[in-house]
Amino acid sequence: MALYTGAANSSNKFLGNLSSDPSGAEGDLYYNTTTDLYRFYDGSAWKNVSEPPLGTQANPANSAQEIKADQPSASSGLYYITVSGQGSPQVYCDMSTNGGGWTLAYKTHHASVHDFIWPNSNQYFALNYDPRSSSYANNEGNLPNKYSDYGASAGSAATKFMVETYDYGNGDADYIYEFTFSGGYGAYWEDGGTGSGGLRNQLIHSSLSSTKVVDRCANNPNTRPTTDTMSGRQLTDKASPGSGGNWDIGAPTSADSGQERNKKDANCNRYGGGGPGVLRSSSTMLWVR
Repeated sequence: MALYTGAANSSNKFLGNLSSDPSGAEGDLYYNTTTDLYRFYDGSAWKNVSEPPLGTQANPANSAQEIKADQPSASSGLYYITVSGQGSPQVYCDMSTNGGGWTLAYKTHHASVHDFIWPNSNQYFALNYDPRSSSYANNEGNLPNKYSDYGASAGSAATKFMVETYDYGNGDADYIYEFTFSGGYGAYWEDGGTGSGGLRNQLIHSSLSSTKVVDRCANNPNTRPTTDTMSGRQLTDKASPGSGGNWDIGAPTSADSGQERNKKDANCNRYGGGGPGVLRSSSTMLWVR
């Protein structure tokens, strides 16, 4: 069968080399010189003859879970993920821990300088790095719409999240716990509030079901963290949720004379990055799936 070329919407079907989608008729075909892909018109939209791998710049994914389902052998690393209001930047995805398919949605550190980001903020801070690499120990990051955007596919809510405290001195996690979103608690992850109390107390509510992935703490081992505290400024608390003044990870806030926002205290008692006190070489991460 002969292959004819001609202008768009002519009786000829191959439209030649073009830099962008023309108007088309069903069955039209052309070579896109911008993406280096053949594209065809199916009667309603232009589509690639062969899609590039999911999670690449040419074919961004909606979540790490979507990539994992499409490519079961995918390795942990940077993938292009659709982020509300940001296009499709690179985001770190964990494809091995606890079954894989986890999108990194938040990271704070325990050092002296902070961006003061809370996980319920809708402000975007890049997460285009390996959060467990010591090179990025003092980096922070945040994705908006954690709950509503990072389920299995676009528009589906995430059903799980993981809380991880990673110690760069020891080179592994102090603890990782998986939680299941329940009821309206997912909405607290993206309320956009800036106050220190209120909805922040519900980020890791005590009523949510949880599963231990790993717990290496010397104190309070096998005790899940929560933010169901009185002050609303403790991001995670294994020992005494509901009472102020004792916590695992202090809030990323400028309050409390620089103490609370930097502290990883004896609730865990695992200090691979230095002795007890502030300026610990560790980070807390939140993953969604």
